[in-house]
Amino acid sequence: MIALRICKSLIEQCPPEKAAALMQLMPDKWQLELKGSPAPTFIEGPLLEDDLASIHTSWLAPHLRTFPEGDIRLFLAALEPEKATALRKTLGLANTLPHLTKLSRSYLRNELFRALSEGVELLPATLLPNHPANALMHRSSAELPAILLDWGLHDLAYEMRKIISTAELKKIFNGLNKPEGEYLKSLLLQSEPLVFKRHFLQGWDGEKEMLHVRLEERGAERLGALLFGCDESLAWHLTHRLEMGLAGKVLKYRKKCERPRAVELLTAQLKGLLARRAVGGSA
Repeated sequence: MIALRICKSLIEQCPPEKAAALMQLMPDKWQLELKGSPAPTFIEGPLLEDDLASIHTSWLAPHLRTFPEGDIRLFLAALEPEKATALRKTLGLANTLPHLTKLSRSYLRNELFRALSEGVELLPATLLPNHPANALMHRSSAELPAILLDWGLHDLAYEMRKIISTAELKKIFNGLNKPEGEYLKSLLLQSEPLVFKRHFLQGWDGEKEMLHVRLEERGAERLGALLFGCDESLAWHLTHRLEMGLAGKVLKYRKKCERPRAVELLTAQLKGLLARRAVGGSA
C-alpha cells in the first residue's frame, strides 16, 4: 500500500489526462485502494534526507543492547559522531570504534533503521501527506522539546490568571528563560481559546526542571490532539525524534479534541510558535 501511495504521488504530478491514463493501467483493485487515500507530497530539507539521522538516541539504545558488543560497535561507527558518543556513554562502552567504508556504513544504517521500523509500513520522511505538523519535520530532536514547552505556556498563561501570590508568580518566571518569559507575558495579554488542563501546577515544588517537565507535557497534549487522524508515518517519524518518554505522552494524547475549531486553533498556534522562533524568539 505504501508503494502504491508513492506511485500515486508521482502520477499526480503529471498533466491530468496523462495521470488519468496511467491510473487506468492499474488493476481495478489497486485503483479502489488508492481512491480517496491522501497522496504524499514531496518535502525538502536537510533534516529529511536521512530517516535514521533524526531518530532520538533513546529509541536506539534499547535496540542496540540486544546485540553483542562487537556488533554494537559496528552500528555506533555508522552513526553521526555526536550520537555515537552519547550512545557509547549510555551503553558503557570504551571509546574506540572501528573504521567503516562508505558502503558498509550505508548498509549498517539501513539495517538499523529497518530493524527499528520493523512491522510498520512507513512513508519516507520526505514524502508525507499534507498536514500542519509537517512543519515540525524540519526541526531537530534538540529543538522539538523546547517547542512543546513553549506550546505548554498557553496552558500556563490560563493558570496564572488565577494566581494572586506575587511570590508564586515570581517563582514561575524564575523557572523560565528570558524568551520563554517574554512569550508568556504576551500570552497573558490575550484570552487563551483552548485550555487542555487546569490546575496542572498543583503540587509543583518550585523546581525549574519539574516546571519544564509539566510544560512539555502540556505541549505534548496539544501536539497529540493535532496529530489525531494524521498519517501513521507522520506520527511515527515525529515521535521518534523525541525522547521516548516524551513521545509516549504525545501518543497518549493523540485523540480527538472535541472543542470547537480545535484543529484550526492548534494549527494557528503552531504556525505562530515556529514564526517566532524564525525571528529569534523562544516560541
